[in-house]
Amino acid sequence: MFWSSRTRKSQVARLATLWVMASIEWAVAGAPKRFGFDPLSNAEISRAVALVRGAGGAEWADASRVEPLLVLRSEPDDSAAPPVSWPRRADVVLYHYDRDEILRAVVNLGTAAVEQSSHEHGTNLPITFAETARALELALVSEQTGATIRRQYRRWAGKTFVASEQLDPQAKLFRPPPTSDEGWGDAAACRHHRCASLLVATPGGRLLDVAIVDLVASKVIKLE
Repeated sequence: MFWSSRTRKSQVARLATLWVMASIEWAVAGAPKRFGFDPLSNAEISRAVALVRGAGGAEWADASRVEPLLVLRSEPDDSAAPPVSWPRRADVVLYHYDRDEILRAVVNLGTAAVEQSSHEHGTNLPITFAETARALELALVSEQTGATIRRQYRRWAGKTFVASEQLDPQAKLFRPPPTSDEGWGDAAACRHHRCASLLVATPGGRLLDVAIVDLVASKVIKLE
């Protein structure tokens, strides 16, 4: 039997109402619980990072000196297991600016236990979004580099630079080759410090090569 046009409209309206009511209930109750192959929620990511920081001791608990480089859902040991049969786990990678050290850990989000952890030196992972934003902030407050950015922005965008939101920052990890320090100046420290090679894009899409930013020393450095 086919529904009439009026009946179909009534059913659609009823389904829409039910969907809105369900959305409101979910918003009030919080995000639905995730299982198996579901990606980590923001709450799970924050909890995993907090658990690893706490387990690492006082040095790793300092959020101003420890950067989360990577947080991903941990794969189950048995790939044939059904998606809802294993505990939710997170693979967490933290970087300590003062120690030039990586802390890798596996967190069981169900039991709040850090099940595995290891420390590494000399491991390089890409610059994070948070580090990119921080590198731009340091570049803008630098008297010489900040003035250069504002001058170039006005030249290529045709308007006055007001806030960092006008720029599209991009950054990649910078480390000099393991050779003599001669000719590198302050940049030689980037062999052991986490440094970002910062570029910014203007609204017209032009890339401006800005500077090297030492995220450990919190300063812009110049290549000699």
